[in-house]
Amino acid sequence: MLPETEGGLLPSPGTLLLRVSDHEHLFNREKRLAFRLGTMIYRYEEAIEAEPVPGVKRRMLSCGNDIQVIEFFLPKGVKFPLHRHPHEQIGFIQKGAMRIWIEGDVHDLQEGDGYVVPPNAEHRTEALEDCIDIDVFSPVREEYKDRLAR
Repeated sequence: MLPETEGGLLPSPGTLLLRVSDHEHLFNREKRLAFRLGTMIYRYEEAIEAEPVPGVKRRMLSCGNDIQVIEFFLPKGVKFPLHRHPHEQIGFIQKGAMRIWIEGDVHDLQEGDGYVVPPNAEHRTEALEDCIDIDVFSPVREEYKDRLAR
């Protein structure tokens, strides 16, 4: 059972609770709590831009113990070469369009589309338009860790 306070219920350790019924978040944006990791805040303006392949820009948006969020910007026509890694990768096209090859299957993705690359699957991409691709990796790609949380 969760204890009551004047603002509502408090979660037990290890639990993230959001009160969405009345549109109030128990944890506001500036003071998110992660009971197992401690508070970790990543500011976009503090992200370090890297260039993993010519023309592609990469920023680490956030990173936990086992999962990491990365933003890639691919200008139209730029290709990310065929590669594989032991990490599971899921992606979301935030803006633009991208073609992805996963184990030889070709898929054209538009804004709002998502995809999954299983661990060790060969894959590559090509930007069909200027593209912002948000990728999540698990486990964390240590070579993409370029800053610490506050």
